[in-house]
Amino acid sequence: MTILSNVKAVKLIECNQLASNYPIEDRLRISRFSFKALGNSSQLSDSIALAVFDGHGGGSCADVISQRLFHYIALSLIPNIKTFNKKELETLVQDLHYCPNPNHNITSLYDDRAAHYLKENLVESEHKALEKYVEDFEPTDDISTAIEKAFLRCDSDLSQEIEHNLLSSSSNILLHYYLSLAVSGCCVTLLLIHQNIAYIASTGNLV
Repeated sequence: MTILSNVKAVKLIECNQLASNYPIEDRLRISRFSFKALGNSSQLSDSIALAVFDGHGGGSCADVISQRLFHYIALSLIPNIKTFNKKELETLVQDLHYCPNPNHNITSLYDDRAAHYLKENLVESEHKALEKYVEDFEPTDDISTAIEKAFLRCDSDLSQEIEHNLLSSSSNILLHYYLSLAVSGCCVTLLLIHQNIAYIASTGNLV
């Protein structure tokens, strides 16, 4: 249960999750987009994003998409965004509830050293992708279009990342991990409350 005082359209959020297998393949994430923390976006009020990530064929894809999609969406909502700052991103997207831990699948399948290596690699890959996304992004006043662009680019970037690693990586750990990403999938249902308007997005398989 999460109580919200700074998003007028939402007073209370309650959620429940029941695992049907182990490791669990699904993710549940609720986050606040704190635009006021960014100087160039002080005119925007906080927004709330709630999403269910329905993983299948393993939880690898749900892990990655649940971590990255909110970042793409939040950056897409910033007017005239021109640069990407990973420290600002940590302030921008603040988790209120995330179940299970976003690295649950990695830590349950790999030893500590391999898991640490994978997490560092994934973070670095995401930051590079987001930098390029911001460079390429064409701002829009249409929020639905911004959300759609975020979904499509997140999917495309991860697909390219998987292909690159499977074709060029010399690390057995990366090869094993990205192969698990390639054979798994994730559906997403999202509710975004932005400037007190609710937007709903639902997609079939990502990647």
